[in-house]
Amino acid sequence: MWNDIVKRPLPACAVVVAEGQLASRISAAFRPGTVPDGKQEGFRHAQESKNRLLHSPVHFAGRMPTRLAQERSSYPSTGGQRRDRRKELTHNGHSSGDKSWTPPEPSRASRSFALRSLWSYRGSVWDPIRNRLFNYESKPEYGLTLISLADKETAEYHEQPHAVEFLWPDGRIGRHTFDALRVDKNGLRVAIDVKLKNRVVSSGIEEVQQLIKEQVGTDFADVYVIRTEEHIHEDDVADAELALRALQFSCATSDAVIAGLIASLHGLCRVRDLVAAAGMGANGYYAAVRLIREGALEVRDDARISFQCFVRRPRA
Repeated sequence: MWNDIVKRPLPACAVVVAEGQLASRISAAFRPGTVPDGKQEGFRHAQESKNRLLHSPVHFAGRMPTRLAQERSSYPSTGGQRRDRRKELTHNGHSSGDKSWTPPEPSRASRSFALRSLWSYRGSVWDPIRNRLFNYESKPEYGLTLISLADKETAEYHEQPHAVEFLWPDGRIGRHTFDALRVDKNGLRVAIDVKLKNRVVSSGIEEVQQLIKEQVGTDFADVYVIRTEEHIHEDDVADAELALRALQFSCATSDAVIAGLIASLHGLCRVRDLVAAAGMGANGYYAAVRLIREGALEVRDDARISFQCFVRRPRA
């Protein structure tokens, strides 16, 4: 799991193979002079998804709710009884009978970051699953945070956990704060330091980790790793951000429709063809993304998730 991630380029040639129900629905969707069933319904779902994006106080992973967005909820309606999505959100973004919205929990990081310059790359990521903000202090940390939060094998993720004390060879007491502590569902605890590749040696982080391994060991973590920008691929970051966005708009009905189409899928198919066959617009696309995250769909050649990527049922 923690080995280097190597993305393979998408081959220039690809073949779509689809049979049964999916093939018939796709051919109907693209036959000249015909209108596929449910197309108008798909337009309606797409418009609803667009409205949720425009009016939700918390938009996408990596963006904090702004004061303006929070104040806007108190503005009087000027267009009749306009549906207010904010009042229908619970802590995990799902509809609820109490018509309430719970603000995200603040970051639990053991230290607060300071903006040292105009070029500082610091901020917070909103996780719709845990409804919590997670701080990051560099671009690689931002990517690692997104990937870890979107990974379904992650049970808990702590950014900047409490500092660990150790002794330097000369007897001095040292304190080190790891950039993250990830706990997997199998119980594995991974302590992570994130550094730019050209600063690993000069920072002395390898010596610090070795001393902590010898003196603290499994009292803090089971595995100690150093991650650089080479371990955090931009495709994985983009996929994770998209997955968190899709989880914000979870819909069991959409998931069931896409899952039904997957059951009749043989060979490869583009995501856009699944969405067209479902006739659900953006809801269908987000459902496909969620099913990719759950492992119900497999992306060919580890390509970046998009409308154009090829997917198939998981191979045995």
